[in-house]
Amino acid sequence: MQQKPYDQNRGKTMGQAIKIEGLMIESGVKFGTSGARGLAAAMTDEVCYRYTVAFIQHLERIGELTGDGKLAVGGDLRPSTGRIMRAAIQAVSHRGYAPVYC
Repeated sequence: MQQKPYDQNRGKTMGQAIKIEGLMIESGVKFGTSGARGLAAAMTDEVCYRYTVAFIQHLERIGELTGDGKLAVGGDLRPSTGRIMRAAIQAVSHRGYAPVYC
């Protein structure tokens, strides 16, 4: 399944909050206590980027991102991890944080 093109620059000007409920319906990727869950094919670069931005926005709202400007990004050994992490790292950078690979 080929992914549709994704404009990575869009996130640089994203000033509005991302609504998780809408993203879950639109993408089919659910979010709960275990994080984002769905088929790897449904976790497009855009979906991963938007979930990461939404999570960062939440942490900013509750005051959890007030440290040195660094934000850790980690993954596992699944084949899709590299692509998903690249999207997450883009989101972290576009929100003004320094991504730290874990």
